[in-house]
Amino acid sequence: MENELKNTSDDEAFEMLFTEGDRLTRSVVNKLVSRGERMVFPLWEVIRDEGNWKSNNEDWWAPIHATFILGAIGGKAVITPLIMSLRFSDIFDYEWIYDSLPSIFGCLGPAVLEPLKKIVLDLSNSWFIRSSALEGMAAVTIKHQNFSREVFDFIAQVLRDSYEQRDLRAIAGHILLDFNQKKYQNSLLEFAKEDEERARYDFWEFINFSQDNVLEILNSDKVNLEQYTKDWLNFYNDEEIDKRQERWQEEDKENFLSRRIWRKIKGRIKNIFLVMRFIKKLREEGIS
Repeated sequence: MENELKNTSDDEAFEMLFTEGDRLTRSVVNKLVSRGERMVFPLWEVIRDEGNWKSNNEDWWAPIHATFILGAIGGKAVITPLIMSLRFSDIFDYEWIYDSLPSIFGCLGPAVLEPLKKIVLDLSNSWFIRSSALEGMAAVTIKHQNFSREVFDFIAQVLRDSYEQRDLRAIAGHILLDFNQKKYQNSLLEFAKEDEERARYDFWEFINFSQDNVLEILNSDKVNLEQYTKDWLNFYNDEEIDKRQERWQEEDKENFLSRRIWRKIKGRIKNIFLVMRFIKKLREEGIS
C-alpha cells in the first residue's frame, strides 16, 4: 500500500476519506498527516459540512477521519475545528469521536486550556460536551504538570458548585479520582455523601461514587488515565479494521434474524386482528 501511495496525489488521498469508510488505511492517514497545516482547512471543511454527519453512505466516516487526522497534525490551528467536531459528535452521536477527543485535546497542550474552559463555562452547551472539555483539560496535565493546580482547582470548583448540573459535577469528581487528587478529598467526600443521601430517599437516584470509594482511591497511589491517553490512530491498524468488519457482519446477521422474527410476529398480530374483527362481525350480526 505504501508503494501504491507514492503515485497517489494529495487530492486522491483526501478523496479516500469519503470512499473507504472505516477501512481507510494507516498509510493514507500518515500521508495526509505529513502534509501538516496545509491540510487543516480542507479537513475543517469536512467537519463543517453537516451533510457528512447525516450521511448513510461511506462518507459518514469522513468526520471521524478528519477529526483523527487533525488531532495527529496538532498545533493551535486545529483547536477550533476540533471543538466544532466535539459539538457535532454530541448532536449526531459519534462515539468514536467524543470518546477520543479528551486524549486528542491532551496532546494539543496548554494552548487548548482556555478554549476548553470557555466551553465548560458556557451553559448553553450540553453537560456532555462540557464534561468532555473537562476531561480534555485534565489530559493536558499529564505532559504539562505545571498546569495541574490551575486545571484541577477549576475542576474542583465545578464539583463544589451546587447550582451546576449534577451529571457534570459527577464527571468532575470522577476526573479528580482518576488523577488521584488528594487535595480535594473533602469536596469529594461531601459530594459522595450527598449522593448517598439522595439514593436513600429516591429509588431512581444512583450513587456516582461513595465515600468508601473516595477514601479507598485517595488512600492509595492508584490512577486511572486510560480515558485520557488513548492512541486514536489505532483505529487505522489492520487488526482494528478487521475487528470492525467482523462486527458489522455479525450485526448484519443479527439484524437479518431480527427482521425475520419481526415479520413472523407482525403476521401473527395481523392474524389475531383479523380473527377479532371476524368475531366482532359475528356478534354484530347476532345482535341484529
